[in-house]
Amino acid sequence: MPSLLTDLEKNEIQACLDSVRDTFFRDIYVFIEKATESPNNIPSDFNPLYGSNKQTLSHSTSRNQLERVTIQAIVKYENFQDERVIDAQALMNLSASEGRVRLKVKKEGYEKLKISSRVEVDGGLYTLEGDAKHIGPFDSQYYQVNLKREN
Repeated sequence: MPSLLTDLEKNEIQACLDSVRDTFFRDIYVFIEKATESPNNIPSDFNPLYGSNKQTLSHSTSRNQLERVTIQAIVKYENFQDERVIDAQALMNLSASEGRVRLKVKKEGYEKLKISSRVEVDGGLYTLEGDAKHIGPFDSQYYQVNLKREN
């Protein structure tokens, strides 16, 4: 299907939008769990009560370590409801939008964000909520992700 804009015009519009978005990007921190293995020399028939060890076998123990990665994102705090709706939440079973954050990230940041366990925004910890949404006028170069407060 033919387009009203040429490829050159699309690239110029995309470059202008990128420069506007770059002014609003800021650093957020993403925590990614990495499994590390450490070798241990513990006998297979070791009894900690009696301390008997006849044969020593080596095996590895895996431990999870959190790696803190910095990515660039546009942060928007969502607050769509006023206090009256939040106070009536117990009666109407509504979920309040307090403690929710919307992020816009580039594709490189999204690759790290989707495997993260937690996200730190302005000192608060958040977890991913739902799937990402592709954003872009001509192609999806950005992703929109919703977060909710961890506690």
